[in-house]
Amino acid sequence: MQTFIILVSSTPLAPANGLKAIKFARAALSSGHQVHSVFFLGDGVYHGNSLTLTPSDETPLLAEWRQLQQEFNIPLINCATAAARRGVLAAMEAQEHGLTANLDAAFIAGGLVELVKGISQSDRVVRF
Repeated sequence: MQTFIILVSSTPLAPANGLKAIKFARAALSSGHQVHSVFFLGDGVYHGNSLTLTPSDETPLLAEWRQLQQEFNIPLINCATAAARRGVLAAMEAQEHGLTANLDAAFIAGGLVELVKGISQSDRVVRF
């Protein structure tokens, strides 16, 4: 059995990579492995934007991430710095600046400390 941390740095506008990450996590878990967390960085932070609307002919990635998190209790960690630069704000940051939060409730804001901790507690890093 191995423990993975999944890094998602690709935008949800290229949904194939996000879907591959979700399918990889599900396959790993169904094979008896563990997923420590999914860490979103760079343009990957857009996956946590609760204001995203998915066209009817595409897979709703946000709903898929929510389901994965609820089903397996996997932390979905959005890099707070990258997210703030891209307008994806957690409640505390939004409140500090008088803005509206739009980080989906299934995601948590985090930073490089969580990434390094996750890497140190995992056997493999898989990036999408």
